[in-house]
Amino acid sequence: MTLTLTAGLFLAAAASTPETISLHHDDKAGILTVLVAGREAFVYRYGPDLDLPHIWPLNTPSGRDLLVQHPDPYPHHRSFWWADTVKLDGGRDVSVYNGLYTGIKKSETVYEPPFKDYIRHVAFDRCEAKGDRAEIAERLVWEMDGGVPVLDEVRRTIVHSLGGGEYLLDITEELASRYGEVTFVSDEVHYAWPFLRLNTKFS
Repeated sequence: MTLTLTAGLFLAAAASTPETISLHHDDKAGILTVLVAGREAFVYRYGPDLDLPHIWPLNTPSGRDLLVQHPDPYPHHRSFWWADTVKLDGGRDVSVYNGLYTGIKKSETVYEPPFKDYIRHVAFDRCEAKGDRAEIAERLVWEMDGGVPVLDEVRRTIVHSLGGGEYLLDITEELASRYGEVTFVSDEVHYAWPFLRLNTKFS
């Protein structure tokens, strides 16, 4: 089975000439920063210490962060992220949505790896910027129980500069069940295809 989803996000100010997009990649820290005209547009976080990769911050053309990374009382929320709860071959529920809580509990809101359910970044297949366009393609895997694969994911993000600090995100996500039959068992609120947790100043 293969499931493909597409999402678009347009951050607008005032139209003008498209500006140059550049990428700053720090693989050791597990962050990829996308800059439009030299200003931080958003940061993609994918380090091995995370329960799931996500985008934070996501800035407006004027430089204000739209999102909250670990909102109270929902520390498992991840600003701008993809997740769900699934079953592999009729087994237990694997909730990467609530994957944070499968880690080692340090306090009421702090959990650390290893996580029982999580999404792992495998590699970037493409990570390049040219002129007013950037393309990022990556492979991820949804895992359970210390490395048992459940779903393979390919995520492609195209960033278009529109001028005046504006940019358009064109994101396509493809999930493939190569390890057995997968059933989605999310309820009416615990899924993210994707989900954005807005800063209360905007919401």
